[in-house]
Amino acid sequence: QVDNFIFDAEHPVLIYCPSNEDIPFLHISVVQSIQEHSETLVFSYFALRITLIEICLDRKTAETIAHFLHPLRKAREEEQNDEHWISALTLKMKTRYSRLRDIEKMVHTANSGRIYLEKLHLHPIRLSLTFTQEGLEWNPVTEGLMIFQLIRGMASIADAPLIFTSFVVSHAFESPQTLVGILSAHYSSQLSSQILTILGSLVILKAPAD
Repeated sequence: QVDNFIFDAEHPVLIYCPSNEDIPFLHISVVQSIQEHSETLVFSYFALRITLIEICLDRKTAETIAHFLHPLRKAREEEQNDEHWISALTLKMKTRYSRLRDIEKMVHTANSGRIYLEKLHLHPIRLSLTFTQEGLEWNPVTEGLMIFQLIRGMASIADAPLIFTSFVVSHAFESPQTLVGILSAHYSSQLSSQILTILGSLVILKAPAD
């Protein structure tokens, strides 16, 4: 479990998994195929299963986390908009691979570090979200930021289900960085959709009846 050390928070435990003696919280199955004449990691089978995860948030904790992460996101956006790194990367690639004799090295570099997965199976992930709304003093620092407006506009919810579909792929040959990016997109898109669905449902519930 992950304890909540924010002073006077409504929920002392932020994340935990209900105990179940018969089913472990995390189960990983890996079968690696050894190929003597290849530097590529080959996995015949890779599977991961996680049991139910309970997430308990309150307004004070959510605003504290959002306030902590906001500068990191802003810095990342500014870095993406900076064109200097593009020029530096282009110059580096041109210097490194300008000569024809480097073609073989380029091919080797492109394939090194990649992994081959004959079968990848990530089981569905189920989360249960509890959010407690509470009255806090207005903080001018957070004014105008969309995330804080959403947090303040939420009602208290209990055990709202967040279900992520499984991810199954066969014969994947990718670098770990690319694979992490694909998985991140797979889960983040579902998370955004379900969070917006919950917020939309709350808006409907608070709307006056005809």
